[in-house]
Amino acid sequence: MKAVRIVAALAAAVVFSSTAFAGPVDKLANALAEKGVISYGEARQIIIETEEDMKQQAAEALVSATPSWFQKIKMTGDIRLRTQVDAAENAQSRVRIRERVRLGFETNPIENVKVAFGLASGSIGGSGDKNPSSVNHTYEAFNKIPIFIDYAYLSYSPVNWFTASAGKVKNGLNLWAPQQLVWKSDVNPDGVALNFNKGLGNGFGFFGNTGWYVLGEKSATTNMASIAI
Repeated sequence: MKAVRIVAALAAAVVFSSTAFAGPVDKLANALAEKGVISYGEARQIIIETEEDMKQQAAEALVSATPSWFQKIKMTGDIRLRTQVDAAENAQSRVRIRERVRLGFETNPIENVKVAFGLASGSIGGSGDKNPSSVNHTYEAFNKIPIFIDYAYLSYSPVNWFTASAGKVKNGLNLWAPQQLVWKSDVNPDGVALNFNKGLGNGFGFFGNTGWYVLGEKSATTNMASIAI
C-alpha cells in the first residue's frame, strides 16, 4: 500500500506542475494574439500542442518514478456463474446456483524471482458446501461471498531449466497435473515444489518434479503431517 500511495502522490504532483505551467503559456499565447503578433488560430494551436506535450511529459515522469517491480505487475481475473444440478436416482435432485470469482497478481521484484498471489471465492459452510478444493460459492438466503487467499508463493529460477517454489503453490508447479475426473484442479498445495526440465539436444532431455507438502500442523498431541514426493 505504501508504494501505491507514493505513486498516487507523484501522479498528483506531476499533474499539478503541468497544469501550473500550462496556465502562463495560455496567457502568453492569448496576449500575442491580441497584439496581432500571431493569429487567434495560431494561439489556439500553441495551447493545444503545449497541453499535449505536458501530458506526455507527465506520463513519462510518472513511469520513471514508479518502482520497476510495480510496473511489472500482471493481473488476471474472471467471474463465472452457473447452475449445477446433482441428479440422484432414488432421491430428490439438488439444484444450486453457484458463482466463482478469481483475481491474481504476479510480479518479478528482482531477477529470477517471481512473487504471486491470488484471491478467490469459496465456502465456509452452509448446506454442506464447505470444500477446500473448490472456489465455487453457492447462493443461499442473501449470504455474502467470502473471499480467500487461493495461492501465495515465491519462485526462484537460477537457471532456465530449474524452478523452486515455496508457499501455497499454484497448481501447475506441483508434482501432478490434476484433471477434473481424478483430482480437483483448484487444489493449491502448501509447501515446496521443485521442477526440472532440461533439453539435451537431438530430441533428448530430462524432466522431473518433486516436493514436500504440509498436510497438518504439529501440536502437543500430534506430529506435523506432511508428504514428500
